[in-house]
Amino acid sequence: MTIPFLTVKPKSIKLKVSPRFPALVIGRSGIDVAKQNGNYYLDIDFANYPTSTTLPSGTYTLIFNPVTGVYTLVPPTVFASTVNEAPTDGSIYGRTTISGAATWVKVLPLAGGTMTGLLILSGDPTAALGATTKQYVDTKIATYLTRNYLTGLGMSTPGASTTFTVAVGEAINSTNVDMIQLASPISKTSGPWVAGPGNGAWDGTGTNPASNAIWQHVYLIKRTDTGVIDALISASATSPTVPSPYNEFRRIGAMKTTATGQWAGFIQVGDEFLWTSVAYDQNNVNPGTSTTAYSLNVPTGITVSAHFRAAFTNTVAGHACYLSSPLSTGAQTLYSLANPVAAQTCAGEFNILTNTVGQINALCDVAAGNSLYLAVFGWTDRRGRDA
Repeated sequence: MTIPFLTVKPKSIKLKVSPRFPALVIGRSGIDVAKQNGNYYLDIDFANYPTSTTLPSGTYTLIFNPVTGVYTLVPPTVFASTVNEAPTDGSIYGRTTISGAATWVKVLPLAGGTMTGLLILSGDPTAALGATTKQYVDTKIATYLTRNYLTGLGMSTPGASTTFTVAVGEAINSTNVDMIQLASPISKTSGPWVAGPGNGAWDGTGTNPASNAIWQHVYLIKRTDTGVIDALISASATSPTVPSPYNEFRRIGAMKTTATGQWAGFIQVGDEFLWTSVAYDQNNVNPGTSTTAYSLNVPTGITVSAHFRAAFTNTVAGHACYLSSPLSTGAQTLYSLANPVAAQTCAGEFNILTNTVGQINALCDVAAGNSLYLAVFGWTDRRGRDA
């Protein structure tokens, strides 16, 4: 079909119009026409169109492709979504996919908010203002704030018994990375180690304490896989044989057995230890004029402050005895004890640091006529706080 100014094709109409002027240009519904300077301008007036909260059926959206310069009609199904509008409960929501389905989840605003679940970070912070993890804080506390930390964990024994008890307390382990906490007292014996209260504690290192007089260092040990805590005794002051699968330890003190394998009685208050029975460690010895080392009844393998009483006399008046720590190599310029009268005894109490074999040094101003007596009544053991 042909009309002088119309050419009709299927589903499309093109107009070729040669209007004669003057002419009228009339806009239909929603189309405004304005004439300026001899030109006509056509504008869409959105105020003339009704609003709708849904897409009416059978309608299309006109899309312009700037690459091809072509307009395309797109059906509403292209924009359809299975996600309803976000809840209107005052919270902030974001869209996500859970198990393959799109949904709305609560999110925190940039200004901050309160979470109802745990936040798991990918790693420890590297930036100065980065969020930190619990493991990072625990490690830093263990490294800096609790280095060599120990509280409680006092030891006791009734004496003339193979049993000893460790009181509640906690201490950082020997490498300063994990806390070992004893929540309830534990009692052990001098027998070979077996897990659990009331069983043996000896790690098998050195001489068997069950039948010999020997110093034993006491350790708290821990299994990091289960958190179980136990006690151990060892002749080693630094490297006990820790039974597997226990893998952490901390030395908490030292005790001594008698020749029958029973613990020698003592009293502990913090780092202070006192013997319940005192005897001579050195009885009427003569150091002479050369420095001589004398053994005391204190723990070996570590340095302790020995608390002892000393008595000195000389058959001639006006002589002196010097007592000192083996850790000090300087000359002794002031005497510790002196007898102003011939054969008169002078005495005093002393606190002197020992070497790791439990010795102190002594010497006199003359070689002959000296008599020195030493008797330890206790010691101070820092229990690893100064490591």
